[in-house]
Amino acid sequence: MPLPQLVQCRRRSGGFTLIELMVVLVIVATLASLMVIGAGDNAARKLQREAEGLAALLNLAADEAVMQGIELGLFIDGSGYRFLLLDPESGVWEEIKEKPLQRHQFEEPYQLQFELDGERLDEQQRSRIQQLAKSAGGDQPTPLLLLLSSGEVTPFRLTLRLQGKEVAAELHSDGLNPVRIGEAG
Repeated sequence: MPLPQLVQCRRRSGGFTLIELMVVLVIVATLASLMVIGAGDNAARKLQREAEGLAALLNLAADEAVMQGIELGLFIDGSGYRFLLLDPESGVWEEIKEKPLQRHQFEEPYQLQFELDGERLDEQQRSRIQQLAKSAGGDQPTPLLLLLSSGEVTPFRLTLRLQGKEVAAELHSDGLNPVRIGEAG
């Protein structure tokens, strides 16, 4: 083997070129930035997903109420929500246990601001409604929102707010049109 080829082989096996190192660094930096962006599922995105999911379920439940000729309701508090079905014979609200309308727990606790037909209900008023329902003999919570077989929905405005933060999402309906989402002010 001639001497120039031997020297060339030693040089190549001695390490990486600057170009190779730069390409590896660019790839590693790109992957790291993608991991940070993808893993950064912040609270605002979770709140938006919760609001979108609830709006979709409310619209689905309203459609189901019309198609099946049943009366549905929604009970919601800071920890989650559940859909209720009115038993026409007993007049008692029963929790729906089948997907997709089964009970849902929020990933994080939220502060709720609730308006029914333009009147704001604070936590104390919502608790009073539940106490009155229990004293009347009901085990299940009383729904705050009604989704009727006639296609009507209780006009409402619901604001979900992260506790201790200004991030919020608002769901609302005028009672005749589908539930919509907007950012709360």
